[in-house]
Amino acid sequence: MKKKGRRSQEVLTGGKMVVQRCVLCRSSEDEPALFGDKITQQEDNISVHYFCLLTSCGVYQRGKDSEGVLGFLVDDIKQEIRRSARLTCWACKKKGACVGCNVKSCRKMVHFPCGRNKGFISQFDENFPSYCPEHSPSQSACASSNLSMPQSCSVCLDAIDGQLSYAVLKCPSCHSSWFHRDCVQRQAHSAGLFFFRCTLCNNKDEYQQEMLRMGIYIPERDASWELEANAYADLLEVYMHCDAQVCVCNNGRTHSARTGWFAVIRCLLCGSRGTHRKCSGLKVDTADWACSDCITYTDRKVALRRMLNFNTPPVKNAASEPVWKVLIYDRFGQDIISPLLSVKELRDMGITLHLLLHSDRDPVPDVPAIYFVMPSEENIDRMCQDLRNQLYESYYLNFISAISRSKLEDIAGAALAANAVSQITKVYDQYLNFITLEDDMFILCHQNKELISYHAINRGDMQDTDMEAIMDTIVDSLFCFFVTLGAVPIIRCPRGNAAEMVAVKLDKKLRENLRDARNSLFTGDNMAAGQFSFQRPLFVLADRNMDMATPLHHTWTYQALIHDVMDFHLNRVLLEEGGGSEASPAGARPKKKSRRTYDLTAADKFWQRHKGSPFPEVAESVQEELDAYRAQEDEVKRLKSIMGLEGEDEGAISMLSDNTAKLTSAVSSLPELLEKKRLIDLHTNVATAVLDHIKSRKLDVYFEYEEKLMSKLTLDKSILDIISDPDAGTPEDKMRLFLIFYITAQQPPSESDLEQYQTALLDAGCDLLPLAYIKQWKAFTKMAATPANYGNSGVKPMGLFSRVMNSGSQLVMEGVKNLVLKQHNLPVTRIVDNLMEMKSHAETDDYRYFDPKMLRGSESSIPRNKNPFQEAIVFVVGGGNYIEYQNLVDYTKSKVGKKVIYGCSELFNAAQFIKQLSQLGQK
Repeated sequence: MKKKGRRSQEVLTGGKMVVQRCVLCRSSEDEPALFGDKITQQEDNISVHYFCLLTSCGVYQRGKDSEGVLGFLVDDIKQEIRRSARLTCWACKKKGACVGCNVKSCRKMVHFPCGRNKGFISQFDENFPSYCPEHSPSQSACASSNLSMPQSCSVCLDAIDGQLSYAVLKCPSCHSSWFHRDCVQRQAHSAGLFFFRCTLCNNKDEYQQEMLRMGIYIPERDASWELEANAYADLLEVYMHCDAQVCVCNNGRTHSARTGWFAVIRCLLCGSRGTHRKCSGLKVDTADWACSDCITYTDRKVALRRMLNFNTPPVKNAASEPVWKVLIYDRFGQDIISPLLSVKELRDMGITLHLLLHSDRDPVPDVPAIYFVMPSEENIDRMCQDLRNQLYESYYLNFISAISRSKLEDIAGAALAANAVSQITKVYDQYLNFITLEDDMFILCHQNKELISYHAINRGDMQDTDMEAIMDTIVDSLFCFFVTLGAVPIIRCPRGNAAEMVAVKLDKKLRENLRDARNSLFTGDNMAAGQFSFQRPLFVLADRNMDMATPLHHTWTYQALIHDVMDFHLNRVLLEEGGGSEASPAGARPKKKSRRTYDLTAADKFWQRHKGSPFPEVAESVQEELDAYRAQEDEVKRLKSIMGLEGEDEGAISMLSDNTAKLTSAVSSLPELLEKKRLIDLHTNVATAVLDHIKSRKLDVYFEYEEKLMSKLTLDKSILDIISDPDAGTPEDKMRLFLIFYITAQQPPSESDLEQYQTALLDAGCDLLPLAYIKQWKAFTKMAATPANYGNSGVKPMGLFSRVMNSGSQLVMEGVKNLVLKQHNLPVTRIVDNLMEMKSHAETDDYRYFDPKMLRGSESSIPRNKNPFQEAIVFVVGGGNYIEYQNLVDYTKSKVGKKVIYGCSELFNAAQFIKQLSQLGQK
């Protein structure tokens, strides 16, 4: 009778069941935990245990993982079979022994299964040595009198011998956990490298090293329950319950229609809360919704509110006034807060003053101060000066990234000297060293962004120490991002560029934090959004050099156009508005242009709906919103007119009561109507300014031609003719067009053609320095890799606009092409799609794979996780743009259930990128 749990591998040959035996040990046993996977190659008629391959004395892994049997070449295996056929097993006395004692003077040879039965220990480290019972390592019991002798195996809980031996092992840390060898081997096989630890004391590092010494094989992979397909099927029961505070469904909270207002939609983060669309005031087509609990964890705005409330959750609907306080920040803190919280929101939270750290500040001795700064030397010195000057009642110190122990000691020394120790109430590392511009977009910094810019990374005189400093800065911010996200990602990156350097350093930093069990930021209470997901996110690192055409591309969508042609940063656009078209009187000073700023935030519903829309659609939508507003305004005027009648019209008098209710409703909606008018005026002004640029620079023509260039389509007009046309755009527009032509061309222009182009560019007033750098870049990338493929992009012209969109705002689209965008994936989107969907593609097959949860790093490009990813973060080292961001947003809309976050080291428009290329071209 076979032992429980063991099975043989059988195949059907000639109508008979034939047992497959291992060619090295001659055993048909097939239990992966004890003997390793049994691998069969039908074409070579070879079946072999993995452990037999690892421990055999005469065979080595000389091939790649995809060759032979997991890198062991078939010819080498056959040679080992011939060698071992002459050797007799010390245990069973049969031929074929291939595992020998590692002590040179010992001649004992065994089959691997026989060795297990007779006390042979094989250590699964670099050289895979084996030892006979006489020379094998052993354990000794702890002499402490405080420890009682274990009575049962801590794994299977069955009775255990009270003496350590080959069959009975113990934990080297707690000495209280004893277990059967076979039990702990099965535990290691199931748990994998990350989850394998002592079942009693939870020790991991010391425990794993000891088990390896005692011959326990620990597979370098995630736990089996994480890799098994549909392992959590029982937990994926669909939640069907409305948890809204007030449910208005007549059929009750458990009713869910298939579609419409009363279909229950679930929280997209945790899945354990639901609501009817009607009950939560959502739109009838809303698909994405998050419950309040998850928003509390994941909304960075909520995290800032918590910090500004002295690091305690804000009390909802509190009747009492907030505690009045002062906010002190540096430029970095200002950039982080600015896109998320308005001045009114700060005031509502009790922030009476918000001041820069290094500004001249008067003492406010009766008010607490909240500091939100980077832990730099100059900031620490200024904070110590504030303590000495006794500026505030108490101090709540919040550091954007982790502060070192030495700097903490500096603050402590200053507090002691100023007798202000009791005034320092709280000190926090907030890990918020990045800027959130959208729910699915972040950048690393706005202040001092030139320190990690494309120019800084790619300049020719870069020293190794400078590059290390840049990479450390980027990694520190990315580490903060994942601490805030509360998840440890799987990292993928290309080889041989700055993205790989960032990946190596980030993997190391995450790994070190995970190993520090006491201070890990990814366990227990420190976990945030990541704890709601069963699958870890994919983190894709890309290098700006993979795609140089997209940052130079003229765009056609609203948000990207604003960023391209206007002063737009941190979700705030700056407009210069003239003093009118009237000429100034003779001798009078010309009227100064007024400067106005507009915030384009998530609260702006028009912006949220149309920021990714083609500009002509935005222009039409502005007009539609204006028409709807005017209709509502006219209705209010009509009702007021009827209410003012004195009774001559009997029909009007009979309608009085009904119109009273309508007027009351109209008046109650007046604040909403005024807000709508404000947004219409905002977008009318912004769209008008954008339209002026489109018309004066013929940006629609440039966009259409560049799309055709990137799609390898035929142009209606030659590049030389466009460059030579004095009415077609600015010198910068012409240089951008030519650079895209040069980058996307399969073959660069000949020397004579290039000289002709350069002459035309110089005549048009263009600076040729960016071209000088792109020529160097093109030559390098031609040697390193194939040019980026931009897919089947392009536009479909729908004729010219002739309609006056808004005579009041002069938003006239006459003469502008109505171009309809075709959906296509840019290089960064295509890379993300390949990696998320686990597609085999030449573009990404060689991407490196990092799993910070693995104890040891890996040089492999082969992902251990075979399941498609639902969530990804893509980060571009060297700078990003709104064009790529919008392309990824469009991609996720076509992929149900997928979520992609876009990040970059800096966010630049084409003019800023051209300037960096010009600086690089000088060297």
